[in-house]
Amino acid sequence: GAGEAIHLGGTPQERRASFERPLFDLRRTILDRQILLPPEVDKAMEAFLGKLPRAVRTYISAESRDFSRLSPQEMEKVFDQQEKAMEIIEKEIPQLRERLVEEMRRVIGVVAGEF
Repeated sequence: GAGEAIHLGGTPQERRASFERPLFDLRRTILDRQILLPPEVDKAMEAFLGKLPRAVRTYISAESRDFSRLSPQEMEKVFDQQEKAMEIIEKEIPQLRERLVEEMRRVIGVVAGEF
């Protein structure tokens, strides 16, 4: 998925392709099960999926730039773009997962501390 597209080697085109299929599969799975998701989680998931493709593409395209032709300011901008892209993956995925777990526990009547 996203992590593989960012961290695996290969050409930018190969890396994008390695991301596009899993993203399509994820979107299809979510659509198939959308009725099971609480509305708040569904909205958060849609917002995340709206940002994820751009973040991955930004990271890959920034990484494929010829740094020898960039000024220090341009390089800093590229690194900032990559950092923002990684934040979406590293921070939002665990937040979404936690939100989903909390919501599912609430739905089935399991509350933290009752174990």
